[in-house]
Amino acid sequence: MTLVLTNLVSKSTGKTITHCVLIIILLATSSTSYSIAPARRLDTSKPISSKIVIFISPTLEEIRKMKAETKDLDGFYTIADDTNYYNYKAMEFLDKHNFPYKLTDNKKINFMVNNKVIEMDYSKSEQAWFVLIYNGKDKPTKTYAIDIDEHEALLKQLTEPTSTPTPLPH
Repeated sequence: MTLVLTNLVSKSTGKTITHCVLIIILLATSSTSYSIAPARRLDTSKPISSKIVIFISPTLEEIRKMKAETKDLDGFYTIADDTNYYNYKAMEFLDKHNFPYKLTDNKKINFMVNNKVIEMDYSKSEQAWFVLIYNGKDKPTKTYAIDIDEHEALLKQLTEPTSTPTPLPH
């Protein structure tokens, strides 16, 4: 296992690939637990009101269930591997452009929408891994890591000031 990590890391210029590889290893080995780094974990205990990109992933229990239900375990690992790669590339893109992002496996998230708290429930989503782009005021837009750069206009809203200053009278 160390050789695999060393080879993958030595081909990469970024440190995040290590985290991606570790996530893949955790998925592949079905360890009893995994966790998101506290600095990157989305706090879902209160409504989300700030502009952010959120990476949603399955819980460990959901991963176990998917593995148990699949007839093609190799296919599952391929999908998990590809997803982790695209998540890594999306996070690299977001970092490059200074767009804020967090991660969670919680499928019920409260957002402030038009000054009201709205619970968005993604527990019935057909996709296990996806991304939400929240501009701080409207319902979040659901997309996928592979498509993150296609949402340029929406992502720009994440770095624009929340309100425009009132012009001074002449």
